[in-house]
Amino acid sequence: MPTPVKRYAFINAKLRARLSKVLNKEFYERLSSASSLNEAMILLKSTDFAPAAAVYEKTGDLKMSELELFKAEVNLLKDLQSYCSKDVKEFIEALLCRYEIDSIKNALRLWFDKQVRKRDVSYTSGYLFRETILNPVNIDALINAADLNALIQIFEKTPYMEIFQQKQWYSGIETSVFQLENALDLFYYKQLLEAVKMLPDRDQQILKKIIGVQIDIENIIRTVRFADFYHLNSKDIVKYAIPGGMYINLKSIEKAASTGSIKDSLPILMAKGYGKIFALSGFDRASVSDRILIIEGILNTILENEIRKMLTGYPFTIGIVISYFLIKRREAGRVMKILNAVNYHLDPKTIKGKL
Repeated sequence: MPTPVKRYAFINAKLRARLSKVLNKEFYERLSSASSLNEAMILLKSTDFAPAAAVYEKTGDLKMSELELFKAEVNLLKDLQSYCSKDVKEFIEALLCRYEIDSIKNALRLWFDKQVRKRDVSYTSGYLFRETILNPVNIDALINAADLNALIQIFEKTPYMEIFQQKQWYSGIETSVFQLENALDLFYYKQLLEAVKMLPDRDQQILKKIIGVQIDIENIIRTVRFADFYHLNSKDIVKYAIPGGMYINLKSIEKAASTGSIKDSLPILMAKGYGKIFALSGFDRASVSDRILIIEGILNTILENEIRKMLTGYPFTIGIVISYFLIKRREAGRVMKILNAVNYHLDPKTIKGKL
């Protein structure tokens, strides 16, 4: 088995060079202050997002630029695989599953709109990613599946077949595909944690923590959304929770969900592991309208802290790979959020407040 230095020396040097080009706070502020979408795209021409800007210049369609960013993230991960050992390649493949599942979920929603709601989806279907990421999923066949049996057959040669065969996920299919989407999300985290087990012990420790923190963040978002906005009962919220969190377990989720409000549930969820960040957030003194923004800020701080720890620690670990993945994914998300806000002529201060 190669030593950590041999395993990660080349990719560490390559990714740290790329990380030096990551957009900084000043750039985001300039982008947020752009007077128009055209001006914002001009700023992006000098960054790694130049291809998305070129697509907008050619089509005038922001959704096509978003599709280009999605494609760039997929290609970025596939490019990383070419520099890695077999077990690290398999872990990156598990990360790529996130994009494949996102693509499937987007197509599922259009299938639902077309087959259940009887809506015309010909326009919006043009914005779906159709290239093969990992498995042979025919996106157009999915959207056009005439019934559930046809839908299930789309996934016959994929690891998702077992999910789509389980009739329990079709409960309430006449109103939503939420249960199927949630089952796909659970599958993603399960196979990601399985891929972690194939790596050396040190890498496993790093990944279990950062993935556990990501799961915690996802469960915080879900608990708040389901309890405060959709008024689901605590048992249903626990049913939709993702196992494997770093600090937040199913018992604390159930306790938090039973409060039925953001104000009461968040302190319970943040108590273990994130108490200091929560105490400094000013959440308890904030107005109701500011609380969602504060939650987003807390979650960003949690993830940024973990990324910083990985990048400043021992360099020859899987930490550089997962850090780069998380940073670039967040960067693309921020850029799209700003572009959409500029497109809708939001005030620059309002945009900055949402970052």
